[in-house]
Amino acid sequence: MLHFNSGMEFYFPQIKIETQNHVGCGDSFGAEFCYYYSKNKNLNCAVDFTNLVAGIITLYNIKEDFGRLKYDITKR
Repeated sequence: MLHFNSGMEFYFPQIKIETQNHVGCGDSFGAEFCYYYSKNKNLNCAVDFTNLVAGIITLYNIKEDFGRLKYDITKR
């Protein structure tokens, strides 16, 4: 849930993923959100997409897994 000073609230449901590793998911969320929102100026789409990216990142245990990121995003 995001709350703004204007009183607006947004709810974004969690995605169901069997988490294996939490390292880097917050960094990935922040970086992807800044990039996606700056390109599209759509808060809902930016949070939905970045939530997916951060969730997928939690599935990776070794650096070679990150080579699958684009594929893993597009198959969802």
